[in-house]
Amino acid sequence: MKDAKYKQTKKYDVTKIDTDILLIPFNGDGASQKAVLLNEISATMFEYIGEGKTLSDIIALLMEMYDVEQDKLEEDISKCIEQLVSLNVIDLVELLE
Repeated sequence: MKDAKYKQTKKYDVTKIDTDILLIPFNGDGASQKAVLLNEISATMFEYIGEGKTLSDIIALLMEMYDVEQDKLEEDISKCIEQLVSLNVIDLVELLE
């Protein structure tokens, strides 16, 4: 997985519910018209993106938190990133070497 940096689009109202996050789109502004529920792991990843962490930083932190194989985690993170970008929840800032 190539390292990259993303940012939150700020097109959603963010509501924390226990360990999950509910994203409710502001009207218009390019956001999806559907609310998005992030589970614990994707919510943690979303928060780390908001802190400016790179994908490699996020993977390393999640590896410390959860008992999961790195390949599986990278695959899941990649799918989640694709979905969040397609929903206009996050944007790519830069690809890193």
